[in-house]
Amino acid sequence: MGAAWICAIVAATSVGAPAPVSGRSAAGPSSGRAGTVEAEAEPSGARDPEGKRRRAHAEPGAPGRRRGPEGAEATDRPAAALVPTPPPERVAAAARRPKRPKRRRRRPKPRRVVPKGHPDCDGRVPIHEHVVQKGEHLGRIAGKYGVRRRDLVRLNPHLRDPDLIHPGQRVRVCPEILPRVETEIFYTVQPGDTLTGIAAQYDLSVEALLELQKEPLEDPNRIRPGERVRIVVQGPVLPAFRPFDPERVEGDRLVAGMQLPPGAHYHVKRPHLAWGTPHTVRLIQKAIDRYRRRRPGGPKIFVGDISKRGGGKLPPHLSHRAGRDVDIGYVRRGKNANNPRFTVVDDRTLDVPRTWELVKAFLETNEVRFIFMDYRVQKKLYEYARSQGVPKETLDELFQYPRGRHRAHGIIRHWRSHRDHFHVRFRK
Repeated sequence: MGAAWICAIVAATSVGAPAPVSGRSAAGPSSGRAGTVEAEAEPSGARDPEGKRRRAHAEPGAPGRRRGPEGAEATDRPAAALVPTPPPERVAAAARRPKRPKRRRRRPKPRRVVPKGHPDCDGRVPIHEHVVQKGEHLGRIAGKYGVRRRDLVRLNPHLRDPDLIHPGQRVRVCPEILPRVETEIFYTVQPGDTLTGIAAQYDLSVEALLELQKEPLEDPNRIRPGERVRIVVQGPVLPAFRPFDPERVEGDRLVAGMQLPPGAHYHVKRPHLAWGTPHTVRLIQKAIDRYRRRRPGGPKIFVGDISKRGGGKLPPHLSHRAGRDVDIGYVRRGKNANNPRFTVVDDRTLDVPRTWELVKAFLETNEVRFIFMDYRVQKKLYEYARSQGVPKETLDELFQYPRGRHRAHGIIRHWRSHRDHFHVRFRK
């Protein structure tokens, strides 16, 4: 019987059949041989009485068996024997290493929804009603809000005579410079005070300080202690206008743009950054042609950046995103007159008559929203234009000077880093 049992095991192994369970005879449970198992081993896929498949679990502490790399069976080893232990110096270094703080997910910033303005202002800003004060004229009111005089005439058909307005009248305006809270204060003249010192204290010129006086001073050249000088201090933007920003560009893309072509009277510094709207390109060419007809000869006009192809951010510029902005170099004289690079101008190098004629040519397109220009250059052009007979009302409409560089006024306004060129933004 023992020989038959051994033969059965050899035969089963040779054909790939599972070997009998240890202690089990091939003849079955009726052999009655000692050491046999009373019950058969359960197959791995056996089901319990409820019909659910059970997983075979090894007894605790019983070594499992696995296949080696060449198909040979091998006994499983404990996990500590399989994973190599790092050297002590590495463990110590890892303990000394500072832990990285957990990164917090940044919540996306909510998109700023800007409400639409009045239809008469193209939806950009609300309508503002200005109450006329004593001594004001339409040019000064236009300059206060950064618009042109003709814009006020168009919005106010009830004004029978735009050259004759009265205190208390209401003038509708679509402001480019947002209206602010204004506080009226009175400065009492102290011994030793001068009008120049008082004006400088409030970042004004003497001329601008005299404009603020409802009643003219007895002798502006000699003020007396105890006299009262009227000052108007500007505060924050009015609440109704805080969500609006007239200087923002409607969109950061340039659709259907065109490149400024080379010209006989101007030089494009970087042609790959001279992309603008077709309207902008035509206005630039029109302004330069008008300037050249009035001032023949002289150096070429140097045109700086407009936008890149397709628009978008253009470092280091804050604007120049949608093809409506252009940088124009001041007209110079001397050895640097034909230098294509923008250079800082001063009394010796700035050609004031030609530069004023160039700026005026851009303004006469009637499509300029604003011009950024250094305050010191403004002063030179202002004084030259006044010497040429330009009316005071027109100068009040156009220039921020002489009201101080920190008080927004006019179409031509101060902005830092504009001593070597001026910046023009068109309406469309």
